Amino acid sequence: AKAQVPLIPFFCYVFSKIGTTRRDYTDMVRRIDRYTGGIGLSANARTSFNSAGECRSFLSLNAKSLVRNQPNLFDIVEELVCSLSFKDHVRLKSMLLEYRAALEAMIVHNGHRLAMSLASRNFSAAEALDEAWHGIHQLKTIKALNADLTDSALQSLADRLTAIGKLLLTRENIKAALIGEETGMPDARTSAAALYDGMSSGPA
Repeated sequence: AKAQVPLIPFFCYVFSKIGTTRRDYTDMVRRIDRYTGGIGLSANARTSFNSAGECRSFLSLNAKSLVRNQPNLFDIVEELVCSLSFKDHVRLKSMLLEYRAALEAMIVHNGHRLAMSLASRNFSAAEALDEAWHGIHQLKTIKALNADLTDSALQSLADRLTAIGKLLLTRENIKAALIGEETGMPDARTSAAALYDGMSSGPA
């Protein structure tokens, strides 16, 4: 839904920090630190090179590990993609405050670039979306959420984030690229195929 679009960068921010239906965020963060070199989700907006110059928006999920930890890496990614949970409102509130602080620090250090982004947002759909996701308007979105941190407001936010996950994290939306040592590729391809098969299908 269009109303959820401004929340996608925050969804990405909390993706590997919020926990799942199987374990809380402390266990997930501990597993990620132990078995991987990092897992991150990011939102991107680009102008297509076709003649229409259409806006192409996508999420990029990056995950890496040593070959010996490859099974754990795929297990963790599968859990995040298939069982992400926003039920921990205390953690969600903490993430909201942390994300706002990160945005404010980014704006202090990148004011000139952000002013240019704000000025150019009417040039193309991709620039408008990029500004909404990574510029001044993203901070406005998050400030508005921070203005009401009651249980009911946090539940509403959790519901919206859950809806984003159900809409975006589906097998129809996945394109995988595996990079690594050739010896690990057969197992990686098998694990990626199993992850794909285990994901939910999007709305018809």
